[in-house]
Parts: sequence; C-alpha cells; structure tokens
Amino acid sequence: MSVLSEVKNENKWVFEIEVPSDLIHELIGKKQNEIRAELEIPGFRKGKAPDEVIKSRFGDYFGVQEGLEWAVDVTCRKAIVERQLNVVGRPEITKMGEYKPSESLAITLEVEVLPEVVLGTYKGLSYSATLTPVTDDDVSQTLANLRERFATLELVDSPIQIQDIAVVSIQSQIQDGPAVESWTNPNGGIRVGSGLFGESFDQALIGKVVGDTFQVVDTFADDFQFAEVAGKTVVMTGSIKEVRSRKVPDVFTEAMLSQLGVSDEAALTQNCRDYLEQDAQTTFVNQRLEQLMDQVVSGMTITVSDTLLNMELDAMVAAEEERCKKRNTTLNDELKKANQTLDAWRESLKETALIRVKAGLAYSKIAELEGWTVTEEELVAFIGKQDPKLSEFQIKQMVEKGDMRQFVGFLIREKAIKLLVESAVHVVPSSPEAA
Repeated sequence: MSVLSEVKNENKWVFEIEVPSDLIHELIGKKQNEIRAELEIPGFRKGKAPDEVIKSRFGDYFGVQEGLEWAVDVTCRKAIVERQLNVVGRPEITKMGEYKPSESLAITLEVEVLPEVVLGTYKGLSYSATLTPVTDDDVSQTLANLRERFATLELVDSPIQIQDIAVVSIQSQIQDGPAVESWTNPNGGIRVGSGLFGESFDQALIGKVVGDTFQVVDTFADDFQFAEVAGKTVVMTGSIKEVRSRKVPDVFTEAMLSQLGVSDEAALTQNCRDYLEQDAQTTFVNQRLEQLMDQVVSGMTITVSDTLLNMELDAMVAAEEERCKKRNTTLNDELKKANQTLDAWRESLKETALIRVKAGLAYSKIAELEGWTVTEEELVAFIGKQDPKLSEFQIKQMVEKGDMRQFVGFLIREKAIKLLVESAVHVVPSSPEAA
C-alpha cells in the first residue's frame, strides 16, 4: 500500500491511496476459489467444474469485482489503523480509478474522525442534589395506590360523580342535520369526566340519578378528536339507565396479598418502603450526575458532526423499538397513537442526543487526560458481570477475537463518573426555595 497524499480538514481525512497490484491479484484469486468451491454446474461435482467451463458461463471477470472490493477494503483499513484514527461511521470511497489487470489501483478515501475535544474543569465540581428521605406518608400513599388496583365497580343509587360509570341511552345528531351514528347507543357506558363527548356533556350528567333525562347542545372545536363532529354543533339527548361507582378496598385481603407476592401486610409495607428508598437513591444518583455532567458539557469546546448526531439518534430509535417489542407493540404503532411521524419524533430527540454525544466524548477525553487504560482483567470481569452464564474461558476468547470498543466505553464511563463524583463538592441548599 502506498499513500500518495493525505489531507486533514477539521474532523475529516482525505487519502489518495494506491492499492498494490499483487494484493489485488492475490485476493481476486482467493475470492475465485471461494466462489468456485460453492458452484454447482450440471455435469460436474460441486466445486469441481474446470476454469474454462466457469469462464464460459460467467465471463473473464468471474470473481474480479468481489476480489477487487476486498483488496480496496483491506487497503483502506490498513491506512486507518496505521494512523490510529478513531473513525466515525463508514469510510467513503469518493473516487476510484479504472481496474486494469497487473496494475495498481488508485482510490480516494474520505473518513470522518472523532472531533477534537477541549475540556474545562472536570474535578472539584459542585452539585446540590440531595437524597429525599422516605416518610411514613409516602409509604401509606403507595399502599393506597396498590389498593386502587383492586377497585371494583358497584351499582349505586346516589347522584353521579366524576369518575363514575354511567350507562346511558343516548341519541345524537348534528343540529339541523343528520344523526351522529357513532354517538347513538341505547346502552352505552361512559366514564364521567373522560371528555369523550365533551366537557359540557360530563357536566350535564353530574348530580343526576337513574331515571333522569338530559339534553346537551354543544359546539365542538375544529380540532376535536372526533372528526365527525369537529367544528359542528351537536344535540345529545337521553336518559340515565345505570350508575356504577368505583369502590376501593379499605384493607388488603389474603387473595390480594397473594397476587402481590407477599404473605402479609407487614411484608408488603416493607416492600413498599424498600422500593421507595431504592427509587429515591436512583433519583439522587441521576440528578447528581446530571448536574455534574451539565457543568462538564457546558465547559467543553467541541463541534458535533451530523454523522455523530445521527448515529446517536439511530441508537435511540433502535432502543425504543426494542422496548416496544418487549411490550408486544411496535414503535410505528405507538407513534400513530400519538399522531406523530418518525421524522418528527427523531427531531424532538435531537437535543437529548446531542447531550449524550457530548457526554460520551467527555468521558473519553477524561480517560485520555487521566491516562487510563482498560485491562483484559477488567474486561473479563465486566463481561462476566453482564452475563454470568459465560465461562471465564469463553469471555477471554471474546476479548481476544471480538470488538471490545463498546465494553471499553462502558468501563471508561464508570471510571469517569466515579472520578467526577468522588472529587465533587456537595453544596446543601440553605432552604427548599434554594434547591
């Protein structure tokens, strides 16, 4: 390989490279052998057809394109490795000469590399996040929320209240116009306060009892959720046939406790406290890191390219798709429910993606400034912690043969966070207002 010229412009390198003719010849030959071994031509055993038969069928350039691409890829990788470039995205071949047998091939390669990062202060920063203690009232509220899961709907004779379920006979029509078929039902259940038929309808039902009648005339906004009535005046008449009120149990029964996976209410209370304390600890840790990283990122000098930003956005979309899959849905379905397009949702993620990119680059820069390296022992221990089913031998083989950049990135992040936190100063707010 011969690099004829190289130019760096900000975070991009452009190389003019000569791919050696002997490498091209060698790899074309290897690729031809690979293809030949898999060919099945009538009259010959698999992989045993003579060259003249193969060439008569596929032409003189059999395997040449594949071998040529291989030689170009090997040469490009070598140029990148020799210069220890941290490449972003896929290298791009912007120009390629004409292939001629027994001659070297000239190509122009363009690669984007990680941007230069200049950090400000990252040690001795301050944070004001505090660990919120869990109170008995917090635990009581959590237990009350759990009892809500076991609420039942009971028939009542009392006047309708918000959140009651009213079974109504309803007829609806556009004023001086046709009936609204989807809003006409002799036996329809409605949660009062849901706004399904508009706020005026809900207000008209409150205080009524079984047997009462109602009439509501309402003009709906142009952007109302039901297109059939949007921008129109609708007359709704009907009667109350049944009222059900939501009844929350005062205490947990044995059956309820069993469903919650505990033997008694004391155990459930302790579980609630443990959960709340863990949640408070997680919130504190996240807020502390967010406050510290805000200072680190704001003190950085860096230009984030569109390539880096789009790679992070792609990763965020892929992660959300995986979460949707676990919930037995799809991202497209969720976006449709929210009346949002994928492009619009990606656009809304850009600010978060930019912060994540900057944070990742900051962690790497801290590692560089601190002179950190990740040892094989650290990698083995980290991977083993992530997947306890793997044996030490399997993990070591992964480390030797695989791409460990993602795992190295995780470990660098952990070390950087530990340094930020241990060197930081906790500033306790003087008052709730100051917090």
